[in-house]
Amino acid sequence: MPITPSYLLRVSATEKEYYNDHFNDKDLDRVGTGLKQYREYAKSGLNRIINNNDIEGAIADFKIALDFERIYQIIFGSQLKLLERISILNYIDYSEIENFYKESGISMDQYSLRDWINYLKTSNLIETNDNKTVLTIKGNAFIEYINMHYKNLIKTKIL
Repeated sequence: MPITPSYLLRVSATEKEYYNDHFNDKDLDRVGTGLKQYREYAKSGLNRIINNNDIEGAIADFKIALDFERIYQIIFGSQLKLLERISILNYIDYSEIENFYKESGISMDQYSLRDWINYLKTSNLIETNDNKTVLTIKGNAFIEYINMHYKNLIKTKIL
């Protein structure tokens, strides 16, 4: 069966009913605000599909959020702090990255500097040109996303 806009609208309406039937605010109080925010985000995306027929936009938003959530689950607190620092300064020299890594408390036995920085590069959050490391467009969007959804949790992320 081909996936058509009308099929997606029917599926989306069913998903919305599922969320409303299975996740009420009382249950969400037990799991914290992160899931509540995500539920509201999911509901708003479903509403966009149903009310505005903006399937492509809603799917793009979900894909971006999923990508950012995956990155956030893996990224170290020290890497987040580095991204925030680059965001403030607009760029950072590689020698400053080395210092940042050393101050993070990560031992070379756990993760090498190369591995630590490569995660940010392969996630397309940073790029290096002429010994200057800058945030990519995705990196800037990721910082905005984290500040919107996890601002109070950034400091508690380990390493």
